[in-house]
Amino acid sequence: MHNRKSSTSALIGVIGVPPVSGTPSSHATAGALPVPSKNVRRLKVRTATGQLRVVAVWQLLQSYPSSVEEVVFSFERRNGYEEMTVSLAATSSSQLREIVARLVALPWVLDACFYP
Repeated sequence: MHNRKSSTSALIGVIGVPPVSGTPSSHATAGALPVPSKNVRRLKVRTATGQLRVVAVWQLLQSYPSSVEEVVFSFERRNGYEEMTVSLAATSSSQLREIVARLVALPWVLDACFYP
């Protein structure tokens, strides 16, 4: 886990997730981050400080056939929010739109989006 701090924000941690067999990506080794696949899209979930429900996000993602390659947690002290960014491979735009729609419908989620 890597920790970085600044006066306004901090990166809580970066977790490299080993690939599912048959998935085109490299796996994490001790002290190294995985090398993302070329077709990775990132899903960002933002909540108020103390409201991020990692297990709920993870359970929602398990409903979709994709490969999680990396998860990054961060928080913004000045503005009072936490973020979880999940790098996903093999996830279509329509699936990502559906995931975002389901996430923003949750009362504890301030915002959710995806980007390349």
